[in-house]
Amino acid sequence: MELQFDNKADIPSESAGSFVEFQEGDKTVFMHKDLAESKKTAYRFQGQMTNLQKDFDGFKGKITQDQATAAETARKEQEAAIAAKILELKGGEDNHSEVHKLEMQQAEDKYNSLAETHTKLESDFTGLQTTLVEKENRNLAVNIASQYVPSDIVESFSKLLMMSHIKSVEGKSVFTNASGEAVDNDIARIVEVLNKDPQLKHFAKFPGSKGGFGGKGGSSETDGKVISRKDYEAKTPAEKANLMEKGVTLID
Repeated sequence: MELQFDNKADIPSESAGSFVEFQEGDKTVFMHKDLAESKKTAYRFQGQMTNLQKDFDGFKGKITQDQATAAETARKEQEAAIAAKILELKGGEDNHSEVHKLEMQQAEDKYNSLAETHTKLESDFTGLQTTLVEKENRNLAVNIASQYVPSDIVESFSKLLMMSHIKSVEGKSVFTNASGEAVDNDIARIVEVLNKDPQLKHFAKFPGSKGGFGGKGGSSETDGKVISRKDYEAKTPAEKANLMEKGVTLID
């Protein structure tokens, strides 16, 4: 069964109610509503990821600037206090040893202040990087889940993917196979791996599919048979798509 048409007139009359207009770039097409909903979910999470990256870049710059300003202010205040104390002690010749101690303390305080600032910046930056990686992993998991399972379980299935198949390699989120090896970012290849996973394959919206939308599922008692339109409309979007994929004929 075709899940997308360029012209509304090409949609079979018995399936017209299952298709909606969908904007792809500058082109308007007519897409099966389950496929359209899955694509909308993927686009929405991609937009959230883009906004997060912008926020991260801006926040990183602000942290660096604020920390540097605070460190410089503290340094000037400390130097002014020590300079005043040194000036006071220099009033007598017997106070040279005390002056030396203060000068050494001043140097040590400068070093400690810089070291603390550097450690704080590194900690803040690491925390932001960790958050960004987690968001990237979740975005990839949701993108895959929206194309593999019914829309009502995308969120929970994406969490399973993050625990079993999604990881970060050199700062990039990747999908891995059962051996932990990265898989090409191709939905057909990813679905092939998921269909071999005994814990996840039964969640597929098109059981037995070889990947992507439109793949032929395994045989079942409804293959090549008819179903009343009333029974069809009572089913979930995923069940409807599965039936249409198997070529079931609707009757009034």
